[in-house]
Amino acid sequence: MNVALCLMAYGSTVAVFGPPVLHRLTRRGVAPRLGVLAWLVAIAGALGAWVLAAGLLVVEFATYWRHPSEALRACYSVLSFPVYIHGGWAAQLATYSLAAILASGVAVLSLQAARVALRLRSRTVAHGRTVRMVGREMPGVGAVVLDSPEPQAYCVAGRPDTIVVTSAALDALTREQLAAVLAHEHAHLRGRHAALTAVLRATATTLPGLRLLTVGSVEIGRLLEMCADDRAARVHGRDSTMCG
Repeated sequence: MNVALCLMAYGSTVAVFGPPVLHRLTRRGVAPRLGVLAWLVAIAGALGAWVLAAGLLVVEFATYWRHPSEALRACYSVLSFPVYIHGGWAAQLATYSLAAILASGVAVLSLQAARVALRLRSRTVAHGRTVRMVGREMPGVGAVVLDSPEPQAYCVAGRPDTIVVTSAALDALTREQLAAVLAHEHAHLRGRHAALTAVLRATATTLPGLRLLTVGSVEIGRLLEMCADDRAARVHGRDSTMCG
């Protein structure tokens, strides 16, 4: 019980104080990869602590199924609250109810996040299929070109991965700038940035009140753009990436 309470306290502390501290440390993007890692460690640590705490509580209540009054008495003793409980159907019902609520809550949230992630994935795959149908593959560019007056370039993760460049972007960019833009998008695809951001968006949608997720997903997306810029700049120079 003590371990579960400590884990819940740790997760809550990270969730409350983590976003402002991490935003202050990573907002300049001096080391974007380390910034992404810091946010991910905080998010995984908080969520993992809560899930582990719920699991420990479920196991503890299940362990006392023959003597449910002992489980309730243990909880109250940890909280320094005097209680005198005698075994019986009421105590047994209470332990079963608490264990069921914790287990079902974790399961429902996990299933909901998985459902959102799968829906985002299906939309991405459908979009990639559509752009490959309506666009044209330009030899030597390694991307699908769409006729559009808006200069844009982006990548669509899927099978196969697709980089989309509009005709307006081709007209506006020099050869070196286009190469830097393509290197930027290839860095996103190699780093599986789309999959990571999709998981974060799905989890943030499931828990919209948790700023560690809502703010973290936005900040990680910004830092991943910087990571892709850095990778392209190592090959094509900083001036070319600034134009992409």
